[in-house]
Amino acid sequence: MTCAWIGAGESVAQPSADDLHTVGRYPLRYYAPAEHGRARSNSHVTQTPDGLSYVANARGVLVYDGHSWTPIEDPLLTGVQALSYGFDNLLYVAAEGHPGYLAPDEGGQLRFHSLAEHLPASYRALSTLWDVSATAHGVYFTAHEGWLLRWDGQALQIIEEGG
Repeated sequence: MTCAWIGAGESVAQPSADDLHTVGRYPLRYYAPAEHGRARSNSHVTQTPDGLSYVANARGVLVYDGHSWTPIEDPLLTGVQALSYGFDNLLYVAAEGHPGYLAPDEGGQLRFHSLAEHLPASYRALSTLWDVSATAHGVYFTAHEGWLLRWDGQALQIIEEGG
């Protein structure tokens, strides 16, 4: 396995045939922002069953296939803090003010789908979403305001701190 060091220090494992003969040590590969084309700040990495790595970046989501970087372009994908691959094969995203997910469009390109429209108006002024966890019982987003948001595939439930 090769451990890739991305921007400010997050890592993701990618297998390499040459690395399988190395015992106890994994080579590191640093990817500077100039190589992946986005911000220096990366906060989370996840890998999907197809072997692609997804990086939560301050300026969006980056996809790494082991050879090249592809940014997912969307104006709502800023301040991405966390990613979680769900049982429904969607990649959930905790972005600045926007809980959501990535899903392919008709042409197979990944697009961001914000779930903010499912929030009551009084809760739509979300700031940072710090984390997302996809479970068999729903997808949970942690908001800076102390709220826990639970997505069940149809609606967002707000669980306030202490409630």
